[in-house]
Amino acid sequence: LFASGAVDALYFALPTRVAATQIYERVCHYVERVFPDPGSRPHALLAVPGYVRVDDVPIDGILPPELAVDQDRGDAAREHLWAAERPKRFLGATIAVGTVDQALLSAIQVRHAHLRSVCLDRSLLVVDEVHASDPYMRCLLKGLLEHHVGIGGHALLLSATLGARLRCDLTSTRLPPLAECCREPYPALTDRSGTPQAVPSAGTPRTKNVRV
Repeated sequence: LFASGAVDALYFALPTRVAATQIYERVCHYVERVFPDPGSRPHALLAVPGYVRVDDVPIDGILPPELAVDQDRGDAAREHLWAAERPKRFLGATIAVGTVDQALLSAIQVRHAHLRSVCLDRSLLVVDEVHASDPYMRCLLKGLLEHHVGIGGHALLLSATLGARLRCDLTSTRLPPLAECCREPYPALTDRSGTPQAVPSAGTPRTKNVRV
C-alpha cells in the first residue's frame, strides 16, 4: 500500500502500553529489513506517553528541550520529531506504534480530534487484539472504521479469538445462524464482505476438540 501510494503512514494500535512497547521492537526490525538504506528509511515512533522513542532511541536523548521543533531552529534533520513531541501529534508519524485510545480519540468530540483524524486519514490503521475491547470501545471503533474506510482509508483488524457477532458488527454484515458460525474456517481472513476465507497453514495442520 505504501509503495503504490495508497497510504502515507502506518499506525499500529494495541490495547495496552505493554503490548505496544513489545510490538514496537518487532516493527523497528521489520522497517530495517524493508528499508535497508538508512537515508530513505521512515522513522518509527513508539507513541506511548512517558515511553516515547524514535527509531528505538528515547526522545529525551534525541531532542533536548532547548532544541524543540516548536522553536523553529531550522534544523531539517529534526523535522521528523515533530510527531513525537506531543501525544496529539502521534498519529502524524510515518510509522507509529501505540495504544488504540490514541486512534479512538480522533472519533469523539474532544480537543484536537480533528488533528488526530486528519493525520490518521492517510494511514493504514492496524488494530490488534480487537476482541479485547469492551462494548464502549467497540462502539467507538465501529464509528472510527466507518469514517476511515468511508473516505477511502485502509484498515486491518487482528484477533485470535474474534467472535462472529463482533466480526459482523465491525463489517456491518448479517450475523449467520449458530450452526453456520461453527462451520467457519480458522484461521481465516475476512474482507469487507464479512465472509471468512480459510488461510492455509504454513506448517502441519493441527486439530483441537473443544467442549462448551
